[in-house]
Amino acid sequence: MMSSLQLSDGTVVVLDETSLEPGQVGTEGVTNLAALNSLMSLQKVPYDFGFYKMDFEVDHPTISLSARGSVVPAGAVVPVVVDACGGTSSGSEDQALLARLRIYLEATRRTELSLDDKSSALAEEDFVKARQQGQAVTGEDFHRMLTIARLTALSLGDEAMTASHWSHMKDLEARVAARVQQLASGATTGGRRTAAGGGVPAAAAAAPAAGATPISPGGQAGPLNAIPENE
Repeated sequence: MMSSLQLSDGTVVVLDETSLEPGQVGTEGVTNLAALNSLMSLQKVPYDFGFYKMDFEVDHPTISLSARGSVVPAGAVVPVVVDACGGTSSGSEDQALLARLRIYLEATRRTELSLDDKSSALAEEDFVKARQQGQAVTGEDFHRMLTIARLTALSLGDEAMTASHWSHMKDLEARVAARVQQLASGATTGGRRTAAGGGVPAAAAAAPAAGATPISPGGQAGPLNAIPENE
């Protein structure tokens, strides 16, 4: 039987959790949630052949949209601020933009990225300093930060991650943390959850991109299960 997750590599999976309501999850639902968890956290899809089960590695960038907390794990959680005053464009302009975006995304996904010794040392130093200061930074956090820094470099068309990319990643992390705190504050006080720029933010959970294999402090590729490979 054809599975909803039986897709070609590179297919983006978007999970819409915005309409979920409290209720009971049956046996089939639990199995489906387990499959989604495997997809998000390991980039593996389980197959049940009746006589035996087997996991297959996939390349499915996955995004989960939720108005509250997500029911599936994620490598990154970002409160999204919706701009209600966004402009509109004609259909032809939209198609032209989509065509350019597809070329851009394909090019960045296929770009090989290197990590020099200076950038690696800076990342390690930041990680050690954070641990010494008592911050709750885990090895998985470190892998995720390196992944985002590498994605930053790739998004700019660069072939090497530098200190500027690492600094930009830290700025992004601070901005996300500020949004998360603002969202939590709005929920606590019972007020309307809004953020700068207007609009009610929704949480977008994503797994990092296939071109962003986790890098260990020594510059080698980290384990596949250290952080999801797709975003």
